[in-house]
Amino acid sequence: MTGLNLSTLDSLPAPHRHASSPDEPGIVFVNANKPRRGKRSVMTVPVTALRPELRPLGVQNRRAAVANTSLTTAYGVFMWLLELTEPARALTGTQRAFIYYSAQPDYVEQKLFGYGISSTASGVNARRRWMAPWLTGDADHDGLLLGISMDRLRKTYLEQVRKPTYHTPATLARYLSRMDPVRNEGFQIVAEALDEQVTRALARRSITVQPDSHDIGSGQDAVLGTCADFEHSPIDGRRCRQSFMACLDCSNARAFPRHLPVQLVVADRLRGLRTEMPIGQWISDHAGPLAQLDDIFAEYEQAQLSAARAEITDSDHRTVNLLLTGNLEAS
Repeated sequence: MTGLNLSTLDSLPAPHRHASSPDEPGIVFVNANKPRRGKRSVMTVPVTALRPELRPLGVQNRRAAVANTSLTTAYGVFMWLLELTEPARALTGTQRAFIYYSAQPDYVEQKLFGYGISSTASGVNARRRWMAPWLTGDADHDGLLLGISMDRLRKTYLEQVRKPTYHTPATLARYLSRMDPVRNEGFQIVAEALDEQVTRALARRSITVQPDSHDIGSGQDAVLGTCADFEHSPIDGRRCRQSFMACLDCSNARAFPRHLPVQLVVADRLRGLRTEMPIGQWISDHAGPLAQLDDIFAEYEQAQLSAARAEITDSDHRTVNLLLTGNLEAS
């Protein structure tokens, strides 16, 4: 409920400072320590009610006194923990929040009182013992219960909150990237964004595919096609100053079969860029033009596309390099 990892919880102190009145949702501040943060190891942790989006249904109508003792809030769990362990602290003089008594200490710990979170009590064998009433013999069901651990609880919190919790954004991103629900959600978001860009690009595609018989030569070529009227852009009626990639959206543009080789190179390069840049940027910058080029290719027979690919030259590659690096613009 706090997103803290096991080592930090293990040394969590009982002393705390109240930051709310009795008739308000409980808030306390607890000093904690995470040594691997180096100079930033000491931190103040707010222990509060659950964030509103994580509250169980119906909790909004509960009185503060009820919510503050509920095990659905970090505050409620912390205060119950302190109440349950206070007698042990009085006997031992420790200030640790987690303390436990074992009438039969095992060979690892060899002590009646333990401080922190017991390494044996939190293991799979211990969980199997105290979860025995709920184990059914079904492998999937039992595996789910026995898989509950401090690490899993923390990762669940991070999945829900999606904010760094006493670690760097890069660390959070690494955790989230390994979570199937987060990856699936990300795939869905990417798919929706891609569909939107493709739909819009296809709707605005204005370059038309013409047969060889209409081709009057390369005097008006603009890389991806031929321009019917450089001097009068459909945008403002003036001489065109748009990027050559914008020809895909221009009603003055005409694409002939001889333009296929360079168009194929551009499409190949745009596909390749997908693995070289953030996916969101690629979708925004390149998914639309690639969809428009693929739409053009769909107007040709496969044999024509294969023949055009065989005609690709080094000059075509150099031209495309200049185009995609912004060094081949209308002047």
